[in-house]
Amino acid sequence: MAYSSFTYLQLQERFGIGIVTHEGLFRATPPHAATSLLREILERQAPIARDVSTEMARSAMIVAPVLAEIREITEKRIGVFPGVELNVDRKVGLHGFCDFLMGRAEAMIDLQAPLLAVTNKFSKCLAAMYAAQLFNQRRGHPVEATFGVVTSGTAWRFLERRGTSARIDSDEYYIDDLDKILGILVRCVTIS
Repeated sequence: MAYSSFTYLQLQERFGIGIVTHEGLFRATPPHAATSLLREILERQAPIARDVSTEMARSAMIVAPVLAEIREITEKRIGVFPGVELNVDRKVGLHGFCDFLMGRAEAMIDLQAPLLAVTNKFSKCLAAMYAAQLFNQRRGHPVEATFGVVTSGTAWRFLERRGTSARIDSDEYYIDDLDKILGILVRCVTIS
């Protein structure tokens, strides 16, 4: 079973993950101004991604540029890893590819401590967040929280996992509110 195969019930039963919706979880997070370069890229590419309307188009043309901006904002202390394998424990299904992982990785050679999983499905994201927490512990980089994003490229929902509790923000942010999305992403990758 790979990350994409998990259901909420399986996550609760196998790993004891309690899942709740939390209203306004990141609402108070301050925005971070997008660069003019990112705005120009999205102005050109987002309409194409919307028209093509495939996950790959939205991922490459909207999500990847937004995440690359976070690497620049954090002065290259955070790495962006698209389509990487996160094999933590095959026996329990914690293996497979993640749409994107972000974490400490200044040299971009190896992901040192994943902090944020970006996927297109909530249960997949929660499974990857749990795996990231285990990965960090096993490598001697325990973190207080792991975060997740479920996005279509144009709509973004954020998650936070601490201990055995996972909270899904009830607010949905749209790419038109780019500065707010960037602010939340910066908070998620710099909080621990």
